[in-house]
Amino acid sequence: MSSGAGNPVFRLSFHSSRERLLLPYPEVTGLQFLDESGEQAGQWGARYLTIEPLDEFVLRPGDRIAFDLTVPFDGQSTSERKWMLSLASGRFHVRYVYEVEADRRRYDFLAKQSRFAGITQFWGGRVESTVVNFER
Repeated sequence: MSSGAGNPVFRLSFHSSRERLLLPYPEVTGLQFLDESGEQAGQWGARYLTIEPLDEFVLRPGDRIAFDLTVPFDGQSTSERKWMLSLASGRFHVRYVYEVEADRRRYDFLAKQSRFAGITQFWGGRVESTVVNFER
């Protein structure tokens, strides 16, 4: 996790795969902010309803890929920043929950008839990251 003059950025990495996997890109809304008692503290919301393709990436055995997720607090939604998080000041525990339905329709690769769809297993399941401390 890093934070400068702007909003905090949480780095999420995928690694240690034993096989070639196709995964959906993580979204910032998978971040969960928990108070000292472990209850969820933050509420995600959006001001704009948008529909966009579900992008996916390939994770190969031995590879590592990281994503930086910027958390927009209490500001104005823009076309580049569709999600907003309402969160009071305080100390929090933050974890990332990555959950994918095993039978989710694989929109991008199947619609484009990519050759990767035939040779790459689509992953489905639930994984929770380790918890990091955060103060706002």
